[in-house]
Amino acid sequence: MQALVVYSGHDARKLAEAVAGVLPEGSALKPAAEAPDPRGYDLVMIGFHADDGRADAAAAAFFEKLNDCRTAFFFVMSDRPNSALARGVADETKRLLESRGNVVVGHFSCRESDSEAAGGSSSVFQFDDDRLLVRAFAYDVLNQVSSRSSLAGGRALR
Repeated sequence: MQALVVYSGHDARKLAEAVAGVLPEGSALKPAAEAPDPRGYDLVMIGFHADDGRADAAAAAFFEKLNDCRTAFFFVMSDRPNSALARGVADETKRLLESRGNVVVGHFSCRESDSEAAGGSSSVFQFDDDRLLVRAFAYDVLNQVSSRSSLAGGRALR
């Protein structure tokens, strides 16, 4: 199985690197501006910074390239991951991806590492925990995708 991890933003890059650590050999990690054609990958994971309740411009531009892919996404924002704003970002991103024929396997969100935005110096330590949590998320997504592929007789399902 080959996966593509695309990211935009400094904190999303840190999370994307953590995600890439659990991906199978042959997978790719690229910034959104340099991302290859997502067709041909069994899974496309997108990381971004949520600005004003939606994906940042670089991620939004990459979404335009995604059609009929199996996807998962993760994002960072200044608000708490269980806030109404974070749920709105997740719902809107899922709706947008599914409207282009993509299957969304899951999503993950956390606060950005900027200590002022996150309300104190402990946010850097919290972000380290988030990198561990996003790895667990990626591992779960890979297990879901692998299970579905094995049910299809080894063919990747889209």
